[in-house]
Amino acid sequence: MRLSEHLYLLFFFITGLMACKSGIQYAMPEIKDADSATIIYYNKPPDTRFFKVVKGKKPRELETIIEDVNTSAQKNAEASCESIGKIYFYKGTEQVYVVYFSDKSCSKLAFIKNGLRYESEMSEASFKLLNEWKAKATEPTSK
Repeated sequence: MRLSEHLYLLFFFITGLMACKSGIQYAMPEIKDADSATIIYYNKPPDTRFFKVVKGKKPRELETIIEDVNTSAQKNAEASCESIGKIYFYKGTEQVYVVYFSDKSCSKLAFIKNGLRYESEMSEASFKLLNEWKAKATEPTSK
């Protein structure tokens, strides 16, 4: 092997090691490709039967949340926080992924991928956005 090949391999080894230590970066890059999103707020968590919804949010409006999800997700087999709602990300007519969110006291975002549960920290900016949209959420209708 040439020196350049050794350096190339070393670079990827160190990058992988850093990702393991600081969490998984870009654990859900699929949501960056979404063209719309729907946000659901449970009326009385953890009961998910009754909820309010805000439809048609563009991922551009959700960039803060997308960044929080993909910054440093950690595998966590059990939920450390109660979910108070979820965001469905869509690309075209197909669902891309679901992200669950907690209240401010816990400030976590969570998702399931390949059968594993991941959590990441929710920033103050993401929490503020979710609260603003919650005020606009309405009961779903059949129309």
